[in-house]
Amino acid sequence: MLPEGFVAQAKARLARRTQNGQCILWTGAKVTAKGTTYGQTHVRWPNVPRRETIGVHKLQYSLALGVKLPKKNGYDVSHLCHKSTCINVEHLSYEPHSINNNRQVCKHKVPPVCTGHGAYQKCIFI
Repeated sequence: MLPEGFVAQAKARLARRTQNGQCILWTGAKVTAKGTTYGQTHVRWPNVPRRETIGVHKLQYSLALGVKLPKKNGYDVSHLCHKSTCINVEHLSYEPHSINNNRQVCKHKVPPVCTGHGAYQKCIFI
C-alpha cells in the first residue's frame, strides 16, 4: 500500500490541475502518443530514488487503489468515457490491453454505442 501522506500530496497536486464537470479533465502537461493526447506528470514513488514520468490517469487510478500499478503487464488503465485527458476514477478501468483496444469499436459507431465487454464495464458516452 502507498503511504497516506504520499497519496494525499499526489491527489492534491492532481486536483490543482483539473476542471470540474462529468469528466475531470487534466489541464497540466500533455503528451501525444499514437495520435492521442494524454495528461502527463512526474512522480517520485515512495522508496524509489528517481522520478518517473507517468500518465495522470494511471497515477489517479493507482492513488484510488492505494498501490503502484505494474508496467507492461498486458493491462491498461482505460478511459471508459473515451476522453484521454479525463482523470475521473469513475471513468477509468484497469483491464487487458485487448479490451481497451476493443473499446475503439464502440467509439467509432454512429451513433456511438457500447454492447459490453464481457466482465468489464461498458463505455460511457457523455
